[in-house]
Amino acid sequence: MDRNGMCQRLKLARKALGMSQVDVANDVKIQQKTVSDIENCKVMNVPNSYLIYFHQKGIRMEWMYYEQGPISYDPRTVARHEAFADSTLLDLPALGAEFFDRYQALKDRTAQLEETLEALRSQNVAQKKLIAHLEEQLQTQQS
Repeated sequence: MDRNGMCQRLKLARKALGMSQVDVANDVKIQQKTVSDIENCKVMNVPNSYLIYFHQKGIRMEWMYYEQGPISYDPRTVARHEAFADSTLLDLPALGAEFFDRYQALKDRTAQLEETLEALRSQNVAQKKLIAHLEEQLQTQQS
């Protein structure tokens, strides 16, 4: 994922909500300069609390992370976002709490599926050996 993309989308999200950097800073209890640094990719890791703030304002996590789907479930926010649609949007770099939870669940499920697949492969090998052994016995009896 590209860190610049997230910065761009967070800036667009703020504008789509009709908020200034000062508004966001006051709500999140950070300095306005920190908001500016986030939007200009001067912060290595965007705090989860910052992402959660936008999510609570109706901005979809999938949009913030991957630019997938509409920016918001609220049609008014989507309409405001379309005014900024000419901006270049890139991929989002940081992982938020919701994404991390989904990632962990998928990772756990993948591990379970891999274990099941390996067990099935082992059973398949054992069955093939049994079939080969039975075929040998059948040929021996027919001779």
